[in-house]
Amino acid sequence: MSDKTFAQFTDKVWSFGDSSGLDFNSGITIPITSPYRSQGGSTSICDSVGQLLFYIRSISDLSLSNYNGLIINKNNQVMDNGDSILGTGFYHEHIIIPYPGANNLFLTINNSLTSSLGLKYSVIDIDLNGGMGAVIQKNLSLSSVDFTDAMSVSRHGNGRDWWIVLHDWDPSFGSSNFYKFLIDPSGISGPIIQSIGTLHKNDVSNLLFTKDGSKLLATNYLGLIEVFDFDRCTGVLSNNILISTQNGSSQKQYAGSSFSPSGRFVYVSVTNNIFNGDSLRLYQFDLQAANIPASKTTIYNAVVPASGGLHALGPDGKIYMACTYETGYPYADTVRNMYNENLSVINYPDSPGVACDFQPFSFYLGGNRCYWGLPNNANYSLGPDSGSFCDTLTVGILQYYNHVKNELMVFYHPQWQTAFVNAKGLKGKNGLLILYNINGKKIKQINKKIIDGYFTYDLNMSGCSRGIYIMQLITERETLGKKMIVD
Repeated sequence: MSDKTFAQFTDKVWSFGDSSGLDFNSGITIPITSPYRSQGGSTSICDSVGQLLFYIRSISDLSLSNYNGLIINKNNQVMDNGDSILGTGFYHEHIIIPYPGANNLFLTINNSLTSSLGLKYSVIDIDLNGGMGAVIQKNLSLSSVDFTDAMSVSRHGNGRDWWIVLHDWDPSFGSSNFYKFLIDPSGISGPIIQSIGTLHKNDVSNLLFTKDGSKLLATNYLGLIEVFDFDRCTGVLSNNILISTQNGSSQKQYAGSSFSPSGRFVYVSVTNNIFNGDSLRLYQFDLQAANIPASKTTIYNAVVPASGGLHALGPDGKIYMACTYETGYPYADTVRNMYNENLSVINYPDSPGVACDFQPFSFYLGGNRCYWGLPNNANYSLGPDSGSFCDTLTVGILQYYNHVKNELMVFYHPQWQTAFVNAKGLKGKNGLLILYNINGKKIKQINKKIIDGYFTYDLNMSGCSRGIYIMQLITERETLGKKMIVD
């Protein structure tokens, strides 16, 4: 490995559900309280000693009509410019990645499902505002593809860079396309598209890596379970094993899934159709078995007034599962019971069969409540792929933000009537943002500081008629322009 050193990060503080959270730092998992409520997506990152840096929640108003994400600092306050992060209230919409080679920068990847908004990313500088951080670029476009609710990342075999993996879907004909993006010190490259495995016909899905990043698990609500080998050097998937085919029956509504810490066992939960009295089920499959589908073991099967949600492997080596009580989101303040005030836990997930010690609704959340969602966290502790051809860094680190070409980017969100304006590689200290209509009439003008070459602003476009507009950004040393369509 190169003698270059990189900051180490952990995921020892979680935030999810209705004001719920977990702290793994003491060796005894402790429930904690977060001031935010979310039925779905969340992710968090801590420093090397387990102190929370920031986290993200998908937030909605109570009418379920206005989903967005919030980036929240370690003091449980919305980070500077951390509001209006694109999202739609699903479960794998956000993930946090440390920017390779820049210990103060982080990327948040945001997958906006069912909204035709595509894949976005934002950039955070954690050193700003006295360590509380600030979002210095927001809602930048990576892809317009309609991906499934499944996004996972693995560290590259060199121990520094990162792979992002997603899958598209087609409800009529299905799709077998995996999309992979590589993040290194020069930025984000891709997508690399690989067609392999089963045709995905459903967007309620999971993509999960083993702890060592060598295998990828794909499941969906129609009953699919498929495992692939993953090459951390090249990003290539291979040797797919189909464990269960998708058919959409009530017996195969796989909502949550997980790998055991060693990667030997796969767990899938079948969501309970609470209105029809179906049971909540948890199954285990052994990847070392001669016949993997036949190794299916029923770990839990019971009729309960709760539907089974996502799994997450904790830093303590246990697998946690969240369920939603039958009344659904949002709970009234009086709706409190064993099903929404507790997580279920697989205490020994690397043990076969019932020896895994699954304890349903056993971990008390301290009076807070859960829905389906649990954090979609990366394995920040994964190092280089020892012995592979790419386990050594042969080039030095370039600080991306010091070498980037200047660029102005604009994304317009029609429902929010907001233009997200971002620029990078700027040489000045002050930015003058001017909006003109197609006839050259000045409509809006904003002054804002440039921070380390970055400029970002959420421009309110309410009251602006449909048509073509020109966005202009002027600094002491340059002028950049961009066309924008409001429809």
